[in-house]
Amino acid sequence: MSTASSISGKRKKPPACDYCKLHRVLCHPQLNGPCPRCAEKGVNCQTTPVIRRKRRTKAELVQFATKKEVDTSSPSTSSLPTNIGPLHHPPSSIPFQFHGELSTMVTIQPVPDFLDEPSPVSPTIQMPTEVIKELMQMLRNAPYDMHPIITNPMIPLSRLRKSLQLHLWDLHSLSPQDRVLAHCLLTFIALHSKNPFIIGLGELSTEESQRFTSSYPLKTPVVPDLRQFGFRRESVVRRLWAEALWLANQVGIATNTSKENAASCWILGHLRYVILGKGASAFSAACVYHMRALAEEGQLPTIESELLKLRGHMIGDVVPALMAGKSIPLTLNDEFLIVPLKPESLEQLISTFTTQTCSTSEVFLSIHTFAHNIALLARETVENLTGAYARSQLLDECFLIKHFASLDLFHSFLNAVLQQISWHLNSSRSSPQKMFYLRACSYGFVVSWGSLVLVLFELLRDRSMYNTARMNNADSSEISSHRLSMHLHHARKLASSTAVEISETMRDIPSIMRLLPPSDLVRWARFLLVEENIVDITRTQCLQALECFRDALKLVGFSYADRSGVVDIIDEHLASYVADNMLTLLGQQNSGWMHDYASTRLDWLETGL
Repeated sequence: MSTASSISGKRKKPPACDYCKLHRVLCHPQLNGPCPRCAEKGVNCQTTPVIRRKRRTKAELVQFATKKEVDTSSPSTSSLPTNIGPLHHPPSSIPFQFHGELSTMVTIQPVPDFLDEPSPVSPTIQMPTEVIKELMQMLRNAPYDMHPIITNPMIPLSRLRKSLQLHLWDLHSLSPQDRVLAHCLLTFIALHSKNPFIIGLGELSTEESQRFTSSYPLKTPVVPDLRQFGFRRESVVRRLWAEALWLANQVGIATNTSKENAASCWILGHLRYVILGKGASAFSAACVYHMRALAEEGQLPTIESELLKLRGHMIGDVVPALMAGKSIPLTLNDEFLIVPLKPESLEQLISTFTTQTCSTSEVFLSIHTFAHNIALLARETVENLTGAYARSQLLDECFLIKHFASLDLFHSFLNAVLQQISWHLNSSRSSPQKMFYLRACSYGFVVSWGSLVLVLFELLRDRSMYNTARMNNADSSEISSHRLSMHLHHARKLASSTAVEISETMRDIPSIMRLLPPSDLVRWARFLLVEENIVDITRTQCLQALECFRDALKLVGFSYADRSGVVDIIDEHLASYVADNMLTLLGQQNSGWMHDYASTRLDWLETGL
């Protein structure tokens, strides 16, 4: 047989499966059954066929270019089909499929860019009535377990639900502002939905479903990996998000002041943060503008409980901007204009919380002081350290020392509040509703504190690694490398202990919907994976914290597509640590055996002599 015939007679290797492609690992596809890696991981082994286009001739390229110029000069108003089916494909290369009244299916290849907001598109998804009802009902899981986004007093959920019922759940029949708000809400809740319209066919197992009703979703020996559902819902969520952006631009919610528009702007800004990890968007700034205008007109709530919710949501505006290194959208004037209550001083509350047992109401009222100081410290951090302008200037060591002192005082206040919360949780005198919110408060406090610490550490680390030439100049106003290393070590100690605190409170988190977004979890996990960052904590504490962040990423992967690969990195890190420990133990055992053998041999020789 000739060489050509032998090559043509070889069987072509099947393509790699979607899971191995996603993780960029070598795949060994099998003709009958899953590949070894998918079988080991217990995931569904699927292979999406890759359609290769035929190379076009030169004449076809010239014809296409001519047609494109004609279309650009005289645009036509072609109508797209109005029906769209649910999209549930994990890989980014799968096309959108529009099913309309046409006899053929129109296929549009999307741009595979999942690191930025989608481009606005006109609404085409025809969501079934039952799906809309189910998504709106998901906003409340239990009598007191309300979804965090709905605690915003600006969202008129009851009125919006009644309006939908009155219009037979037809979104097109709502007023323009209500339609934008409803579309934004449906987009956000689609991140957590288990409906087949959103995530495709294939139900969750009983163990996986229990995570959404469990009071302690992370307090189990084995946490299921739900990351496949984040990829399966991604196309639908991004399409809904793109449609919400289109409706928002058409209605002009950023410029027309109303409570509904403020709520829509807040949700769109929040979507950008939880999905992309980017804070301080244009819609976030528009929300603050609306809140300021409504406060000046006296249209904001004045009830104490509503003011407390507004103060809590200020943290949700400050932390994303801080983590992204952007300017804080809320000024001090805005803060007191929206919530006209003067918070107590840190020193006064530290004295109260450390000398007496406070009621749960007093603990909840401390949110005013906590949120005010978080915003104050975040503003100082961005303006003097982490902001775009501050990074281009010399590091001000005098401010840095004062900032460390402010952080230490704030941490003392945080510890005092956490001790009060821990006492109430252990006393079992509080109602289940208060216990739920106390645990949620504890987690929110520690996470917000952690954002201050982490961005400070990352700034000093970057300053230390990428030292510019002027750092070595004889300018007396510049901080020396030795002193910079000293401040970096201080920040590293704070970040190490805070990572452990976050992991411990995360184990007690009352609901999976209140977990950190994946971008923040990934940043904390990567911090702990660096050996030199383990300062003032034990190796066991570090490994337990890494396990907690890994398990949290597995759970939030149900809602968001996680492409970081940190879960696998943590698994490999933990496995290598276990292997090293086993080798160390074996070495110690062998050393002990050799020592006993040598002693016995020496005794025998002495006896023989």
